[in-house]
Amino acid sequence: MEIFRTDDEVLKRRAVRAVDPYFPVRLSERPDPEALLLKMLRFADFIVAADGDEPVGLAVIYANDLESRMAYVTMFGVKDEYGRRGIGRQLMDACRELALSRGMDRIRLEVLNSNERAIRFYTKNGFVRTGACREDSSYMEKVL
Repeated sequence: MEIFRTDDEVLKRRAVRAVDPYFPVRLSERPDPEALLLKMLRFADFIVAADGDEPVGLAVIYANDLESRMAYVTMFGVKDEYGRRGIGRQLMDACRELALSRGMDRIRLEVLNSNERAIRFYTKNGFVRTGACREDSSYMEKVL
């Protein structure tokens, strides 16, 4: 298993397609998914977990707000069949390292309140709930 940051747009798109089915709210089902993906491709960093040449996990993180010094994880997932192998932890560690290298002092993400599995994972990795985002979701943050 290899965890790495990539600038390869083809690989980024393949990684998004690989993990999208595992999200409670899929990128492909949102209004104008291509516009959302183009924004991520332009401004975010993609950290990929790959088994050979197959993307099996992905973290997409914005670590470019030098004013707030808060990084934001906008996509994070691992294919179910690769779960419980430490891949999520490695992806989160890579997010932390990238955020620190860019001068960030916190990482924030949004999680659905009904996604208990994700909440347990984020809590185990040092995130705490910091308040409501929308009616059905909360922000979680980790101080670096």
